Amino acid sequence: MPDPAANRILYSAAHYKAGEQAILGVLKTKGLLEQRLADELAKGKQYWTDERRLCKAMLSHSQVQTSSVTFDLADVLNLLLYKLTRRPYDDILLGFLFVDEHLVDIGDDLVDYEACRHVVHRIVDFEQQHANMLLQLPQQTQELVKLRQHEAASVAGSEKWVFPSAILDEGKYRDDMGLVSSSESE
Repeated sequence: MPDPAANRILYSAAHYKAGEQAILGVLKTKGLLEQRLADELAKGKQYWTDERRLCKAMLSHSQVQTSSVTFDLADVLNLLLYKLTRRPYDDILLGFLFVDEHLVDIGDDLVDYEACRHVVHRIVDFEQQHANMLLQLPQQTQELVKLRQHEAASVAGSEKWVFPSAILDEGKYRDDMGLVSSSESE
């Protein structure tokens, strides 16, 4: 039987560099690459490098130091949207969107993971920033944001944080919920 790993394409640093240069070249040619966007892309590159180092360390059960660089593709896309529409950056709106995206990410994480107390404090901090930054936006933008939030909160109770209870016995939980375990589905 052939080894599936033999069919994998291994990319070298030269492949990654060529891809990066192609993206930067297109952005530059289209007049979209400026320092702020380049800085966000550099953060993304550092974040990706740290993620690869962390995964490699986890595989070898060793510890690794990573930077505290955060990266969100939405930030890059928001900057590109401003450039494509030939509008100046609205730093207040971009700051608001940054905090808003973090709240959404935290909410998604709470659905997937058990919440810890430090997460609760982080949520409170971001919610306060979110409320303060919303008040800095123009009235029409505030109304549009509130309308979008209302639309997104179509399920009763979804406007509030819901912390799932801990699953201490996965087998019992799956039985109670009528779920098939992963070993049964194979």
